[in-house]
Amino acid sequence: MEGLKGKTAVRLRKLKGAIKKWKMKDGNFLERSIVECENRIKAIGDISENRKLTELEIEELKQLNIDVSEAIKLKESI
Repeated sequence: MEGLKGKTAVRLRKLKGAIKKWKMKDGNFLERSIVECENRIKAIGDISENRKLTELEIEELKQLNIDVSEAIKLKESI
């Protein structure tokens, strides 16, 4: 029985290392995505100060807000 526990512990340590690597790689991707979306949201906000937004811009703004929200939730979960 002890051998099985040892093998399981080794596998869990390997899995932990793999998850850390994945988190670092994808964590940076998520952060970049959040920043890019927030920058675009700000740009659309600046445009809206000068003129009325088109339907396409309004839809893009809605989608960007959804994307940011989902990315933040995902980032917090990992």
